[in-house]
Amino acid sequence: AVIVIVELPTAAGTAENVAGFGVGGSGGPVVGVVGTMQAVQTLLILAGQGEALENRLLLFDAYAMEWQSVTLPKNPDCPACGKPK
Repeated sequence: AVIVIVELPTAAGTAENVAGFGVGGSGGPVVGVVGTMQAVQTLLILAGQGEALENRLLLFDAYAMEWQSVTLPKNPDCPACGKPK
């Protein structure tokens, strides 16, 4: 599952800016970038190439054009990735 969280700058946080983000603003390209990264990850996994984003959360800051990776621990009680009982 992928969750896209968009944080708007508060300095210019007018209703016009907030509305403009989703309607013809920069929201579409941000979703496009994230979707492209999902597609690339899928192709890497299917081809057995590269490093999958296993146990990591990839964060994208569209304003700074920066990516950040955060390592997440596995939940041992998770039915999908935890230890079998």
